[in-house]
Amino acid sequence: MFLQTASVAERVNHFRKERLQIIAANAGPVRLADQEDKIIIHLISLTEQQPIDLSVAMKQRELFSPISDTSGIPRFNLDGLCSFRSGTDCHGYTQLFREGHIEATRVGLVRNYQRAPAISAEEIRDLLLKHVPKFINGLRVIGINPPIYIGVSLQGTYGAKVICTNDTFFITDSVSPLAVSEVLLPICILEDFGTDESYRGTLKPALDALWNAGGFSSYPG
Repeated sequence: MFLQTASVAERVNHFRKERLQIIAANAGPVRLADQEDKIIIHLISLTEQQPIDLSVAMKQRELFSPISDTSGIPRFNLDGLCSFRSGTDCHGYTQLFREGHIEATRVGLVRNYQRAPAISAEEIRDLLLKHVPKFINGLRVIGINPPIYIGVSLQGTYGAKVICTNDTFFITDSVSPLAVSEVLLPICILEDFGTDESYRGTLKPALDALWNAGGFSSYPG
């Protein structure tokens, strides 16, 4: 599905880019560990509705836990409810905005592969397929209605290769390092609530683009 109007597209892209600038400056709700490489997931709702009940969100806080964390430490803040990963250096948080948007971050995206920086497409896929349905279910519980616009972004990517296979010959000859420091995968649109499996299917445009960056024509899943 495409964004229906220029107005909707502009609002979604404006929110996304503004938040990415804040995250890049490490000026989000929680100061993150001092690493540039991150994955950021935005779920954006533009439906006119009443402000969310943050007490309900707190009771269902496991649905807003950070990426790669089963619980997180939840705190109310100026923007709504933030659940962040514990530790001396915070490696991620999930911010639920009182308007019904979600911003989820995780620090640590680039790995070493054959002594060169690399990004595992399969690792990103697994994170998305696990956490995006959880976040959608969280929005449903607190009364947010579709459509929901899902944006997946990667920061700190310059010079890294996207790896979709363990075929060393293919990687060496067919995959070029990324020439940008920030990757914005295509917006995915959830038109209606359904099953977790249908939510995973909604992510295909973003996963196709990720597999394109790794030298493949599309995501095989």
